[in-house]
Amino acid sequence: MTHNIISYSIVGVWAKPISSIKSFSKKFCMELFDEPYKTEYGQTQDGFGIALMDGNIPIPSVEISNRRIVFVHRSMDDLIKLIDKVMVQLNSLYEDSNTFSLGAIGFNSEHEIIELEQAAVDLFKDKYITVSKSFRSGFQVSPNSVSFRIVKSNNNLINISIEPRANVEKGIFISANEHFNINTESLSSLDINKFPEKNDLERYYYESLSNFESEIIPAII
Repeated sequence: MTHNIISYSIVGVWAKPISSIKSFSKKFCMELFDEPYKTEYGQTQDGFGIALMDGNIPIPSVEISNRRIVFVHRSMDDLIKLIDKVMVQLNSLYEDSNTFSLGAIGFNSEHEIIELEQAAVDLFKDKYITVSKSFRSGFQVSPNSVSFRIVKSNNNLINISIEPRANVEKGIFISANEHFNINTESLSSLDINKFPEKNDLERYYYESLSNFESEIIPAII
């Protein structure tokens, strides 16, 4: 069995909606991913976004709306560097230091587990499906996806979605979102008046991923 992390994402939910989203300069946007000719930016339906369109997935990006900010990248280090660059620039655009106070934060990730001992469809049937006797004999029942929520506390929960990996018979794809309400005992060291510092982000993200690998994956498989 091989476990690969495909994407890393952090979502910050503002404590209060931002009344207006200011645009970044063209220079900043073009240089954000060090690939100016492959970078696209501009207004989105909900705010402002910048993305690296280099033909690979996931697409590294940042999207800012009046309710939240979403960062996506292909590695933890690149994600943290992206957040640092964007937040420095954002804070320079707004005079009020409390503009980016957080109400919640999510540590998201996408995973693949391949080289399973059995086909993913069979694993799903054995683990998650109980075929009702009311099904007519001969019916084939195959799961497309399974989603569930793990509530660790009133302020901390994990949303999990699992499905067979496309074009990989013995593989599954997992989407995980660990959500924290800020200013709770579990995240008491975070300053809610600003986006978390690099060391805090890395520590909580690594803890989230470590717990996912040691506790969640064995339960899934």
